[in-house]
Order: sequence, then structure tokens, then C-alpha cells
Amino acid sequence: MPLPEVPPPSVDHDVLLVRRALDGDDAAFTALVTRHRALVERVIRPLVPHGVSDVAQTTFLSAWLGLPRFDPAAGTFANWVCAIARNRALDALRAERRHRALRPVPLEAVHADLLVDPAARPHAIAERHSDARDLRVALRALDADQRTVIGLSYVGGLSQGEIQRHLGVPLGTVKGRTRRGLAVLRRELAAHA
Repeated sequence: MPLPEVPPPSVDHDVLLVRRALDGDDAAFTALVTRHRALVERVIRPLVPHGVSDVAQTTFLSAWLGLPRFDPAAGTFANWVCAIARNRALDALRAERRHRALRPVPLEAVHADLLVDPAARPHAIAERHSDARDLRVALRALDADQRTVIGLSYVGGLSQGEIQRHLGVPLGTVKGRTRRGLAVLRRELAAHA
């Protein structure tokens, strides 16, 4: 049996569907999703071209959960759901950037700037390689938690708040691990100086 053709969205019909959905009519919310899915996907696509379907699904889940807060006097359902779509797309974009920043980085890559510069003098090259070796030894002296926060901060470029959210630990814990880790590095590097 073919699906009925969906009429173009109308503000009054959307308000009626929202009211019915709030009264427990799942089919009313399904109708809202059907009516506005293409619009929501057009909002998402420029920000997250490869995750449109996932972000659209998250958008409608957020809309479903937030439906009691929808106020027809403040604007149309279409504008409201598009604002949610934009926010979910930005969340996905931020998450993608954090994920890229959190990819494991080999210890050697941290020292890519230590590659030999043809114009550098042999003594300077030897000193830089010695410093890099000392730093690798010092990093091995850190415990796993300290190494993680130091790596996320100095290699991944994350703020302490972002590290806290990523690891799911209190901000004080992140600060403490960072402080203790830097103290270990200072002590280890001083011992090699």
C-alpha cells in the first residue's frame, strides 16, 4: 500500500500535530518528522555532510524530548526544529574535531620538529636530539593518567574542560593530574640536565 502524499507544512497544522503528539499520539509526531525531515537535512548538510542522517535522527529525538517546551507564540515548529538541527550539527562537528585531536600520536611524531635542518650546526643538532631523548625518557616516568592528560593538553591541544568532558572525570582531577605530571617531567628533565 503506497504511503499517502504529505501536504506541504502549514503552521496551523504543525501546531495541531504538536498538541496531538503531546497528548501521546505517536503518529502525529511521525507526521511532523515526515513533513520537516528534508528541511532539517538541508540545515545539517553544509555543516556535517557525511553524518546528515545521524544528526537528523538526533535532532528529532531532541525535538521529541523537548516538545513540551515548544511555544507556537515564539515561532513556527519549522524554525524551532531547524534551530535544534543546527545545534546538533554543531555538536557533531565539535565532536568530530575532538575525535580527530584525540587520535593516538606516536611519540616520534611529537618530535617531528627535531628532524635535521640542513643549515643547523652539528652541535645544535646533537643538542636537540639529546633534548628529545631526555623528554621521551621523562614522559615514560609519568603514570598512564598523567601521560593521558599531558598528551591531550600539549599534543591534542585540548583545554582542561575539554579533557574533563572527554575523560568523564572532575575538573579538579584533570588539574591535579596535570600538575603532578608536570612536576614529574620537571624533576626528570632536571635529573638529565
